[in-house]
This record gives sequence, C-alpha cells and structure tokens, in this order.
Amino acid sequence: MKESWNLTSRKYWWKLLSRLLVLGFSASIILLIFNLLIYLCQLGLDRLPRNVSFIFAVFNLLLVQLVSELVAIWISIISLLIVVAPLKSFKLQSKVKKTIKLKVLALCLMLVFALAAGANNVLYLKEIDMQRPLTISHRGVSDKNGVQNTIPALKKQPSFIQIM
Repeated sequence: MKESWNLTSRKYWWKLLSRLLVLGFSASIILLIFNLLIYLCQLGLDRLPRNVSFIFAVFNLLLVQLVSELVAIWISIISLLIVVAPLKSFKLQSKVKKTIKLKVLALCLMLVFALAAGANNVLYLKEIDMQRPLTISHRGVSDKNGVQNTIPALKKQPSFIQIM
C-alpha cells in the first residue's frame, strides 16, 4: 500500500498514462494506415472480374482481421509491461525447448482458425444470411406509416397483418 501511494504521489501515474496514450495513438495510426491501404487495394481489385475480386475481398478481410488481432495482442502485452512491471525487474529466462509436436499442433490450430475465418468471410460477403426484415402491420403504427389494415398501410406490403 505504501509503495502504491509513493508511486502515485510522485506523479508517476502521469508517466504511465502518457506511455499508454502514446501506445494507443501509435496502434490507432498503424491500424488506420493498414486498413486504408487494404481499402485502396480493394478499390483497384474491384475492377477485375467479379469472381477474382471476390477472392481478393475475402483475403483482404482476413488480412484486416489478422492484423487487427495482432495489434490488439501487441497493445495488451505492451500495456501490461508498462503498467505491471518495468523491464528492469525482469530476469532472463532460460530458453524452453520447443518440440516438433508443439509446432505442428500450433500450425494446425492456426490453419483451422484461418479456414473458419475465411469461410465466415465468404458467407459474410456473399450476404447469405441477409434477408429482407419482416414488416408487421399492427395497432401501434404511427400516422405517417398508415393506420392498421387501411389501403395506404397495405400498399407497403407488410409480411404479416394483425387481425385482432
């Protein structure tokens, strides 16, 4: 408790806050530039035949998701390093021997997640789930939308009509 009070009483919090703000600002700039580049590339790729531009759109969306995730992980780790422990307090760790099985498992997991994200992007960009929302003519309609079961209300072709 005393250490916490000493750190905050000497305006140490401003040093932490300024570092976190610089980190957040730099990450935002990185994402903005990357997303803008991907968007501009996609604008050029949209001039290609429809199937080719669609494949590139799926790939570009996957890239945006991947880079956003990596930047989020980077921000989280650096933020924790800034707030929790200064670099001076770290002790060098001995290297952990990585096995081939662990590398293959990690590669397989990344491949599964990439394929799942790619399939999700295809469904998202194809608008498979997109349907016209149902409209229901019911007693609570406002005057600008017409009164229930009148000719002007029925001309809007509601999906369902409340009878009672």
